[in-house]
Amino acid sequence: MTSVKAFFRRHPVLIYYALTFAISWGAIFTVIALRGIPVTKEQFNAVLPIAIVAMLGGPSMAGILMTALVYGRAGFRELGARLRAWRVGARWVVIALLLVPLVLLAGFMALSLFSPVYLPGIFAADDKGPDS
Repeated sequence: MTSVKAFFRRHPVLIYYALTFAISWGAIFTVIALRGIPVTKEQFNAVLPIAIVAMLGGPSMAGILMTALVYGRAGFRELGARLRAWRVGARWVVIALLLVPLVLLAGFMALSLFSPVYLPGIFAADDKGPDS
């Protein structure tokens, strides 16, 4: 077991990319094996959310797994301490969280001047309130 751990410590980037590839594509192939290759649009739309989660989750899961394999519990403690340490003010956190949605809204509103397809649904709906 020591030689495996030593190999992981000597080649962490190689192992990370191999794990990312194996987790992401392994999940995709598992979904295809269980549900079959999507042929129709409905089948593709049913498999698409699972595929997106698998592809985006692979790097995160590989990073957590590599932290466990290379650094163990001490690595998780350090990771948790880094995640809890805020180095910016609350104003910058709010800006970071709201910037993308506001830019997208402004872009869609500008595009809606040329085509109503881009108008956000809340602005195009006749009934804007909850059903009573």
